[in-house]
Amino acid sequence: MLKINKSIFLFILILFLQSSVLTTLLCSQSKLPIEINYQINNAFMRVNGQVKEIDPGTKNSPILIKEWGRTAVPIRSLVESLGGTVAWESSKKKVTIYLKGSKIEMWIGDPNARVNDLQIWIDETNHNVRPIIL
Repeated sequence: MLKINKSIFLFILILFLQSSVLTTLLCSQSKLPIEINYQINNAFMRVNGQVKEIDPGTKNSPILIKEWGRTAVPIRSLVESLGGTVAWESSKKKVTIYLKGSKIEMWIGDPNARVNDLQIWIDETNHNVRPIIL
């Protein structure tokens, strides 16, 4: 498994639903509060008030996917800001996230994820939601 290259910009939908297991795992496992702010069509993010380029040199930014009613955000910048790592397996179009003892596996175009070997819907209320690469 290779560490994801900075030229590859992976977007995943991070849902703001209380029932989302994936969002809960990504956002609640830090011991210290971490505030991460993204804006649609803005290539910069704020992490605890510090401005950082999301994907240096590419001008990639979060996007709104109207058909899904969701915002796609860059998973690598989110996970690394929370202290995790992201690995990319191009032959399988698979991203693996390691964060605070959890392993999250997602495949481009697949609305399911595997969290510590448990299969879940990325969005329980909208099965059209899936990881994409832009």
